[in-house]
Amino acid sequence: MQVSVNISARDLTTRDLPDWVAAVLAQHSVPPAMLCLEITESGFMEDPQHAQKVLDRLAELRVQLSIDVYGTGYSSLSYIMRLPVKELKIDQAFVSRMSENPDLATIARSTIELGHSLGFKVVAEGVENSRGLALLRELGCDCAQGYYLSPPLAADRFICWLEGTLPVHRTGENAAGASQAEHASPSRSGGAAR
Repeated sequence: MQVSVNISARDLTTRDLPDWVAAVLAQHSVPPAMLCLEITESGFMEDPQHAQKVLDRLAELRVQLSIDVYGTGYSSLSYIMRLPVKELKIDQAFVSRMSENPDLATIARSTIELGHSLGFKVVAEGVENSRGLALLRELGCDCAQGYYLSPPLAADRFICWLEGTLPVHRTGENAAGASQAEHASPSRSGGAAR
């Protein structure tokens, strides 16, 4: 199972980040493709040239890279296209209320289409209800995450959830929706469905 970890703008300024990541992966015998490092738009815009070098070195390790909270920063598409990323995460500001707001649904649809056109896997953050999840499926989104699928879980509870011995309890409208059979898996920022 792939694990995603957020890295900060400060992390990107550290020249030895790729060496440290390689050492940790080797120490724990984790294949690099099982790690996805998530960077924010603002994170790589602080020092774009240095960030590009660090990200290129991480990509050489075969670590997966993702642009997190896409749509909230100020980066240009021409710059994003030069980065060695494979995944685009649509910010929850556009996802959590899109089933009630047609403008937000239009932004989500456009972002999914753009991401796919550029060869990215697209992940939607902030799925809060079954209508939102259904709409994302209809729009062709590759993966969704949010409290509707699972709240954040500590490692021991995650293992129980993964084994099926810890049900995820939903409240209100959320109680009628997705199940583990829909390929939901929790993550640090809420569950993910693939």
